[in-house]
Amino acid sequence: MRDREPLFYKFDFPANVRHAPEKLTAAVEKLSDKELMADNLDPLIDQLVRSHMFEIPVLSPDKVETDEGEVQIDVSHDPRRAMFRHDGPVHIKATEYRFYVPFKGQRDAFFAKPSTWNMDPPYADVEVGEIVIRVIKHEERQDAAAIRKEFEQVLAKIETNLERLRGDTNGLEDRLRQTAKARIEQRRDKRKKDVSVVDQMGFPKRERRP
Repeated sequence: MRDREPLFYKFDFPANVRHAPEKLTAAVEKLSDKELMADNLDPLIDQLVRSHMFEIPVLSPDKVETDEGEVQIDVSHDPRRAMFRHDGPVHIKATEYRFYVPFKGQRDAFFAKPSTWNMDPPYADVEVGEIVIRVIKHEERQDAAAIRKEFEQVLAKIETNLERLRGDTNGLEDRLRQTAKARIEQRRDKRKKDVSVVDQMGFPKRERRP
């Protein structure tokens, strides 16, 4: 059986948001003269903003699929099974119910810690284009409604954290757009002055080689 992964716990998302304008500025420094001197800068600015924004995942709970399978679980630390206690693990068979929830957006966002968080993160496996929520039961009789409720509780926690991440990005797009415009204009002005200095020297200007 796979180990489950805690979500929204690995890295500081607000710090990434704060540093996004700095990263965009670094990208502007790498622009070529041809890009800087374009007549219409709007497409360039749009592209820079898009590439430095965070695409918080959007889940599709209406497209959930399920399956199940047997797994081995260790019950040696289960206080309800004291009779099994000894130095090593005690494995028994259980049933794992898997819920596949599609999403669109950046996969890494599921591991970002929002500014508001708690010590009880939801658990799931993050695959390409979907998360897998696992509910494990080892009782003889299974209650479908209870299993579904447990899945929905985990899903609700995930949705709550995604909303928190979206809240952390409020205003970021405007800041990125302002940063891009300001820094591009600074670089354009400098390059125009550089060209003007060469023109004032009075020498024939060499054509740029490909």
